[in-house]
Amino acid sequence: MIRRILFFLAVFCFFSLVAAQASDSVDVDISKAELIFLAGVGGFGVLALTEIIKRFLKTTGAATVVVSAVISAAATVYYLFTAGGGFNLLKFVIYTVVVALAANGIYLFPRTRES
Repeated sequence: MIRRILFFLAVFCFFSLVAAQASDSVDVDISKAELIFLAGVGGFGVLALTEIIKRFLKTTGAATVVVSAVISAAATVYYLFTAGGGFNLLKFVIYTVVVALAANGIYLFPRTRES
């Protein structure tokens, strides 16, 4: 678990450095990532599409994460071409990572119960 968190932090830092070195500024709005997550493709949200394809392919474990990442990338491309004003590689990567993390439940942390 710690290795995954460190890996995600390293990837985030790498893309942050790449964005800082870019000569043109890129406007990234996290609320758009929420819109991508909720709208998805064709009215189906990313989470719903992930569940449909996961059950169709009968995937478990790491395969589910890969399916979720592919669906997140597809939803991001769909958004960037239809409403995002054109494709930008840096926006694509950032939005895909944020949407994939949300689709995989990274925001759900285990809570300890107090009696």
